Amino acid sequence: MHLKNALQKYPRLIVRALVHPTGIFQQIRQERAGTVLAYGLVIVLFNLIMTVLAAVSGLTPELMLPMAIASVLTVCIGIFWLHLFVYGLGGRNGVGTTCRVAVVGLTPTALLGWIPGVALVGFLWSVLLLYLGLQELQDLSKARAVLALVLVFGLPLLLLALLAAAPGFSVAWASPGRVTWV
Repeated sequence: MHLKNALQKYPRLIVRALVHPTGIFQQIRQERAGTVLAYGLVIVLFNLIMTVLAAVSGLTPELMLPMAIASVLTVCIGIFWLHLFVYGLGGRNGVGTTCRVAVVGLTPTALLGWIPGVALVGFLWSVLLLYLGLQELQDLSKARAVLALVLVFGLPLLLLALLAAAPGFSVAWASPGRVTWV
């Protein structure tokens, strides 16, 4: 019974995330935390399977598979990183709510991230969903939601830029699929 219910809900959640972004957060607010977490696991598993198939078929560089596996860990850490800024900017509806926003926000990236040339569209749609979700579920203003996302994505990029500019740091690309840290 529970599996049948989940199989009916997940496609609706996916469609709403892709075509009705504000409506998805109104719907997800009513869902149990376990349902949202299971939905997140399903879309991440879909992404990993498709990434493996694309890598095995030669459709994507061999670097894609380690990146997909690392992204699963990044999502878990990223939820808490996002919540740090959400809380600092006034979001007081809990880390579980931030998790709901992140899981729904992950949908376009998980569904499209394994497709070369389309992954960027999925990522940008995910950022839009995060923005809308922070407003809807964490009750952040538009400006605070933007600031939270700028900090979440901007600080690591700034750190990487500073690290890349440091003397003695370089990345050598022996081939497109191999990264060597020197």
